[in-house]
Amino acid sequence: MGRLFETVLLIGIILFANLTLAAEQTVTGNLLPIESTRVAYLYRDFFRVDPNIVTAFNQLGYEVEYIRESTLPKNLSIYKFVFIGDEIFLKSNLIDVSNLRTVTVNYHNIEDWGLSDRDGASQLGSTRPLSVMQGGTEIPVYTSALLHGRVAVQYYFVDSHNTVQGFTQVATTRTSSSGNNFGDVIFYGHPGMTLGNGKILHQDICYFGIVKSSFWTQGARNLFRDCVNFVAN
Repeated sequence: MGRLFETVLLIGIILFANLTLAAEQTVTGNLLPIESTRVAYLYRDFFRVDPNIVTAFNQLGYEVEYIRESTLPKNLSIYKFVFIGDEIFLKSNLIDVSNLRTVTVNYHNIEDWGLSDRDGASQLGSTRPLSVMQGGTEIPVYTSALLHGRVAVQYYFVDSHNTVQGFTQVATTRTSSSGNNFGDVIFYGHPGMTLGNGKILHQDICYFGIVKSSFWTQGARNLFRDCVNFVAN
């Protein structure tokens, strides 16, 4: 009788522990695949990794894993999405954004990935802090116009003559006195569209040209959050 009681008690303790662990895992999200909270940060030189971007991902609940270009090819589909930094990637052909949920601030390789025509991206600076236009509203995105001396705090955009049909315009350069803008600073891509390199896009993608994160305003942070949420959700 004593041993029976001890056996029943032990089984009860084990069941209780398992139920408690399951409840904790549900709250923390650990029952979901581990890749659902992991972001692949692709880089070539580690000193170019942007700590502000990493912090933004962490604040949104993502764990960042750094993947150097020299280690490609690698199965990147296991991650929630990939982030491509602002560097010259020598093996850009190994990064197939058509099959990856992607956020990128890259200026140098976007024509390789079909996010623009062959002329690629452009840069814009000003003597006053830059803004973007979203739905007719001007949003200041930088807190300063200059890095130091006369070096401007620039952002990237794809000129209206170089855009690829099918991308959704999210934010453009500030409207000029003539009422025109130069092109798209932020744009989204949806599955089914044809990229500039002829590939069919199978995952969501966001191009985010407001690259100087040390000067982000709250408006820029909000736009980046929206960019990430679009791709991740």
